[in-house]
Amino acid sequence: MRGYLLRRGSGAWEQVSRSDRLEGRIFKPNFDNNKNSPTTITYGPAGTRAMLDPQRPFHFWPKEGRVPMNGADVAGVLVVYQARLAPGSPRNARYLVGAGADYWKTRHSRWQNYTTNGDAGIGRFRRLTPRWRTVFMYTGTRADFARCVHDD
Repeated sequence: MRGYLLRRGSGAWEQVSRSDRLEGRIFKPNFDNNKNSPTTITYGPAGTRAMLDPQRPFHFWPKEGRVPMNGADVAGVLVVYQARLAPGSPRNARYLVGAGADYWKTRHSRWQNYTTNGDAGIGRFRRLTPRWRTVFMYTGTRADFARCVHDD
């Protein structure tokens, strides 16, 4: 998983997060009262694997945690990762994946009914398949996004 910020001052994209390790929890479908439960996450040479609940969303983030930023200097956000169904998954498995990012008041804020955080953006959802897919979310213009992809 990688995270980039488009800096307002320089007009340049900066990679601010890169991690093959994640943390996450299983939530209620509407994220009601932030109620969540743990899931099993394992790490291996083929990547990170999380046990999913077919009825509830798995919300995850880089194991290193939140990225500090100067909000006045942020003109865009890009989050990108790759995902697939694990080998041996049932043929009828149907999961959606998406990418997003949250703004938090501080790196260590605790969730308080959306007073300490808000969405930076939520990307389009895609169906998970046995083939690797690139999943992303970005804010900003299409030209900003193209510049980030080509500058990487």
